[in-house]
Amino acid sequence: MHIELDELMGLRFGQLEVISAYRDEKKRIKCKVKCECGKEKECFYTNLKNGRTKSCGHLERENRKTYIDLAGQTYGELRVIQKTEERKEGCVVWECQCSCGETVYASRRQLARGYVTQCHNHKEKQLIGSVFESLTVQDYSDERKAFLCQCSCGKEIWASKKNLLSGHTKSCGHLRHEDSLTRIEGVAVSTLRRKKPRNNTSGIVGVSKNKKQKWVSYITFKGKRYTLGEFEDKRIAIAERKKAESKYFEPYLRMEKELKI
Repeated sequence: MHIELDELMGLRFGQLEVISAYRDEKKRIKCKVKCECGKEKECFYTNLKNGRTKSCGHLERENRKTYIDLAGQTYGELRVIQKTEERKEGCVVWECQCSCGETVYASRRQLARGYVTQCHNHKEKQLIGSVFESLTVQDYSDERKAFLCQCSCGKEIWASKKNLLSGHTKSCGHLRHEDSLTRIEGVAVSTLRRKKPRNNTSGIVGVSKNKKQKWVSYITFKGKRYTLGEFEDKRIAIAERKKAESKYFEPYLRMEKELKI
């Protein structure tokens, strides 16, 4: 619809009054307006008509001071922590914490309408601590799109979500090796003399320091990992590991020796 520029003179849109108008090089109508606060500015007529521009900008600044406090509320997996000074689409942006521990930033509109309900990698983070055959998930890397897993033998590997869930990756590779070994009552005896991994920090197979800075003693036998305890003293953790080796490993090592004789 064709609009005569003279018809726009004196029209009010919100707190703005049109004092002049012209068409730019693209034939779009631009208006010079005066705000109730006395300031003048230029803006597109379409923004005035659609209500996107209602003042010289002071209304937006005033609205920033008034907001609904969302702190403490929960939206899906997100708990709102505090507001930030950022704005998105005219709404306050809130700092939130996902149930998996990640920090997420979302606007009031995104939270209220359910557009953002969890962190980007929430489903992946939920798998941390899960066990897939001989692998225990330790962490997730968004950059690698893979999980850091610790094998029951102590080695660490990266594995994709698809390979873990499908059962394609079950260990660091030692299970394939064990399948080809001679067994006594189902036990691959040669694996009982496994060397300590390169990432071992204790100097003893089956003894490592956890995140609580305690020494953990464990032993893997017949595909199952047994945790022997957490200890402040490294020597006690080593003693527990040696005791378990005597209980689980020694009988099979003796049988192997007797068979060779």
